[in-house]
Amino acid sequence: MKCYIVQHGDALSKEENPDRPLSEQGRDDIQSLARQLQHLDIQPQRIYHSGKLRAQQTADIIADRLGCQRAVQALEGIGPNDDAAGFAATLKKVSADVLIASHMPFVQKLCNALLGDDAMDFHFSPGKLVCLDITDGNASLDWQRLTT
Repeated sequence: MKCYIVQHGDALSKEENPDRPLSEQGRDDIQSLARQLQHLDIQPQRIYHSGKLRAQQTADIIADRLGCQRAVQALEGIGPNDDAAGFAATLKKVSADVLIASHMPFVQKLCNALLGDDAMDFHFSPGKLVCLDITDGNASLDWQRLTT
């Protein structure tokens, strides 16, 4: 199964808007990423987001472009400071392709937990996506992509 892990797009600051929606640049960047995913014919069966507005908007933009809006759902336990190792153990048992829209440091910790390499650093930034291949409970890096 493919596991696509994306950090939400650039968001407004708390001072600009306490709900922290995507900025105009963040929306544009995620639209660009979604077009790249569409070109690669990516079709996740599930798209999970943390429930925070910026992650939800990221998931919705990608789902709209890929035509899989019904696959989107909020999922507890994938927020910025949630337990990535526990979620990784659960994820290794999933057989369907999944896209996860979340936050730093969760996305970095999730990659490390899945790959079993605490020294690995993907230098996540808003809108960056990593694709992992998970087979028989073992994860490997497939590819990574920036929005710009």
